[in-house]
Amino acid sequence: MRENPFEKFDIDPRSSTAQITARFRELVQDARTEDARAVLRAAWEELTLHPRDRLLAAMATFPETREEIPLGVDALLPNAVPLATHDLDLTDLLAPPTVLSALGAASTPADAPETLMNDAVLSAVLGARLTHSGR
Repeated sequence: MRENPFEKFDIDPRSSTAQITARFRELVQDARTEDARAVLRAAWEELTLHPRDRLLAAMATFPETREEIPLGVDALLPNAVPLATHDLDLTDLLAPPTVLSALGAASTPADAPETLMNDAVLSAVLGARLTHSGR
């Protein structure tokens, strides 16, 4: 069985004619003998001059199964916005207020850090929802 030119020369079957031609130019430059160049030219002609042969070769190509490796953060987030749009100050480091402190009552003992996990109102609401749902 004849080897598939897309697989043999490491060419993506979705490549355009120009991309295929560019790849074969690279291969011809690296070829050492006239026989190797003749093989490359025949494969190039098959993939660029004969649409039916190109389609058959593309359909016979084994699909790529390896996961694509991201090139970096820029490749993942092309329209990324900087996280900080202003200079940070000390208020950015403060914990958000709890529900009870917003209502004017103390929510936790003085030595406990104020977080939403320690908020008495939220704990009561969540606890009531959990008991009503049967959990």
